[in-house]
Amino acid sequence: MKKLTTRAAVMFLLMMGIGLLNSVPTSAQTTTPWEMNDGEGAVSFGGVLAPSHGAVMEYDFATIPAVGDPGWGPAPNGATIAYSRISILCGVIACRAGADFTYFQTFVDIPSDVIVTTFTIAFSGVDDGARVTIFNSAYPSGLVVPGSYVFLGGTGTSDLASYVRSGEINRVVVTHTDDCCVGSSLSSARVVLNGTIIPTRPPEVCDGTDNDGDGLVDEGFPDTDGDGVADCVDNCVTTPNADQADGDGDGVGDACDNCKTTPNAD
Repeated sequence: MKKLTTRAAVMFLLMMGIGLLNSVPTSAQTTTPWEMNDGEGAVSFGGVLAPSHGAVMEYDFATIPAVGDPGWGPAPNGATIAYSRISILCGVIACRAGADFTYFQTFVDIPSDVIVTTFTIAFSGVDDGARVTIFNSAYPSGLVVPGSYVFLGGTGTSDLASYVRSGEINRVVVTHTDDCCVGSSLSSARVVLNGTIIPTRPPEVCDGTDNDGDGLVDEGFPDTDGDGVADCVDNCVTTPNADQADGDGDGVGDACDNCKTTPNAD
């Protein structure tokens, strides 16, 4: 076997290291189920006609809802979006004279030991256009680059790897534009990291367990007494008792049980 020079050996080890990092199981990277926000409704372009369906200028009239906006709710399909409905522009705004913007967001968790070589959003069934905005610590106000736009019938963005960050959760927002009467649709949007579609975490269910694998239990659900236990599984909803101690086993925690040693669930 031919011996490697020192330089070649170093390069080989570096390449092997990169290979190992890139071989981290796909399950190590996850996305939350897509959420949907109906946004502003029909918006006029103020007498200007868009030069084409999904034109870049249309998005000047779109405002991405904040992360905590109450309008966010589950997309028709958490893994793929699968959005389709009759256009609300019919009889309201002429074709390409305005738009109806619909927003979709997902949160992409990329571990710190994953080297991002490629990052794209793969689309299908885009009518009339879509744009991708990335939010993270480097771009807290959101970043859009020319390759973020997908036009009518388009299938994906350019490579956005330079703009996502490992070791944190990146918020990805798709702004969908419908600019002509008839239909409005976005059949599928999938996050593709290093050539592989990132799996979608299951939604969090309030049941005292970590359903979505993010290390948090029942996040996003009410916790009236602030003891770290969500109301849905708290045996003393208004009395802090993080230990959930229940000496008599009646389902009422000792901290709020009026008969701690005698079962009286009522």
